[in-house]
Order: sequence, then C-alpha cells, then structure tokens
Amino acid sequence: MIRIIKRLPAGRVTAAIAFLLLQVFCAIYLPYLAADMVNNGVVKGDIAHIWHQGSLMIALTMLGLVGQVLNPYISAKIAFWRLYKDSYCSRYHYEFLYAADYSAS
Repeated sequence: MIRIIKRLPAGRVTAAIAFLLLQVFCAIYLPYLAADMVNNGVVKGDIAHIWHQGSLMIALTMLGLVGQVLNPYISAKIAFWRLYKDSYCSRYHYEFLYAADYSAS
C-alpha cells in the first residue's frame, strides 16, 4: 500500500483531500447555522440576523458545492494518471489505443 501511495502525485492528492475536507466542513457546519438562525433570529424576531445567517448558509452551500465538484474531478485525474503511467509503455496499451486504425472495416 505504501508503494502505491508513494507513486501518486503529491500535489493532486493533497488537493483532493483538501476539497474533501472542505465539503465535509460545509456539510457539518450548515445545521449549526440553521440552529443559530432559529434560536437567535426567529425566536427573537431579528430579521437582520435571519438574512445574515441565510446568506451565510447560501455561501457555505456554494463553497461545499465547489468541494463536491472538484474532489471527484481531481480524484479521477489521479486515477487516470496512474492508469496512463502504468500502461504507457506496454504493448497492450499501444494496441488498445490504435486498434481502430488497423481494423478491417
């Protein structure tokens, strides 16, 4: 397992983990903001607090969406890089890529 991890690109792995943590943080923090909006805004009748917390929730949701989109994208790039690197020099990979050029049809 350690040999596999050592062969992966460190920058992309770090970015994928960072976006995963961003996504998790946003998902966990949203209920806290909703509870604070109810406790300090709805109960007390503070409309400004409700608007502030609501806009903060929307911003946090958008930030979580960025993490949800970029994490699988970078992870797929890592997986493809690993597949490409492992099979780059193999004959099977060469034949697979150019099989359509030599087909009978």
